Amino acid sequence: MTAFSAYLESPKNVSFESQEKGETILFLLRRHWFTNIRWVLFGALLLVFPFFYRIILSGDTLFSSLPYKYSVVGGIIWYLFSFLFILENYLIWYFNVYIITDRRVIDTDFYGIIHKNVSEAPLRNIEDSTYDVSGIFPTIFNFGNIKIQTAAEAPEFEFEWVPNPAYVHDKLNDLITYNVKKFAGRHR
Repeated sequence: MTAFSAYLESPKNVSFESQEKGETILFLLRRHWFTNIRWVLFGALLLVFPFFYRIILSGDTLFSSLPYKYSVVGGIIWYLFSFLFILENYLIWYFNVYIITDRRVIDTDFYGIIHKNVSEAPLRNIEDSTYDVSGIFPTIFNFGNIKIQTAAEAPEFEFEWVPNPAYVHDKLNDLITYNVKKFAGRHR
């Protein structure tokens, strides 16, 4: 597993905090890498902006009259906020995780360093699942959404912009069918 993996099938040496004994992770999914392009480009623009600013506005400006030490402090603050912007967006992407195990589906929504929401549903409670791939880039790069309807506490799960949605959806339906047969005649 790398720091930029968006699709892992049967990952080794990976676990999560509420994993039960003997539970096997079948898929660990994050949003497709392409969905990060906007904040990555904006972060890169933030990092190179001071260089272009000095080149373009090298003449007499409000900032050219500032003492050098103020320019240095301003640059440090600029890069600190730029780095924090990039780090926060990366962490939000990295910790928004969708997990499919041999027993349940788990949707972890990470909203920043101080808030996350974890929803889960046993496979036997899944009533329906669909996927969609819509748009030019999702079609070209093969990513889309998987929607899961459940009879659990969280009535709907949405795995947003995940890689290989058709394949993951097919495997999830195979698991659901297997669990329906396995638990046939038992009370939910």
